[in-house]
Amino acid sequence: LDIRHLTRRHDKLLASYHRVWYVMFPYKHLERYANLLWRMDQALLRENLNHELPNLAAISVQRGLHHGVYSEAETVTYLQTWLNISRELKYKDISLLLHLPLFLANKSLPVYHQ
Repeated sequence: LDIRHLTRRHDKLLASYHRVWYVMFPYKHLERYANLLWRMDQALLRENLNHELPNLAAISVQRGLHHGVYSEAETVTYLQTWLNISRELKYKDISLLLHLPLFLANKSLPVYHQ
């Protein structure tokens, strides 16, 4: 699904969800943001994601998962699933990265630790 084929309303909703600032053409800024995420995913795949990553919380928040609610194991599983999907994407399908938080984070409810 190409970003340029999404409706303007859809673009605006995605931009507000990801907090992407735009003035006139949200799809251009969304495409840039999705490209940035995709390139970072490619770098994480090259470097191999491990559990000792110091910025695991920041990486998960950037990809739509609130790390304070989920355990570290759930966070790593989420990121591994994200990276597996990102590995298979072609550039023309990059808008799927913008929709992934909605698909993956809503898959299972968090276990609250008290």
